[in-house]
Amino acid sequence: MRIFCLLVFALLVVACQPAGSDTRSFAPNTGQVVTAETPQEQLRACMHFPEHNARWTPTENDISTLNPVLIELIEYRLMEDNLTYGDSAEMRPEQYHRFYVGLEREGWRFIHVCGRYEATPAYILDGGPTQFAALYDTRLQKFEWFEFGYRA
Repeated sequence: MRIFCLLVFALLVVACQPAGSDTRSFAPNTGQVVTAETPQEQLRACMHFPEHNARWTPTENDISTLNPVLIELIEYRLMEDNLTYGDSAEMRPEQYHRFYVGLEREGWRFIHVCGRYEATPAYILDGGPTQFAALYDTRLQKFEWFEFGYRA
């Protein structure tokens, strides 16, 4: 419990730092916005569920707003995962390739982000920390959910 509290404290300290020129970013050409016109079957890599059938295309501004938070969230979750499983010590948040899918439900817009470490996202049931999915609420400007790939 003490380690968990220290990790939460460290994340809060990092999150409260003002953004500057040293703000971390993802590696170039590792993110792709999925358009609203993309066929449903091509979204399987993002674990896209049919009940989220209204889609929209996120803008570059939407992506630039969520990315700094996402990279810090991935870093925190990698630290947490490594304490539990010991298999993600060498992984770097900047190396995740991401798809951004705009979803709309009852007038609320979300961005579903799916990612895979050093590769294009693909449908894998047990990816551990090599893949993740997250849901960003554009209205509240925060992540509502984040999860690494399912473990067997």
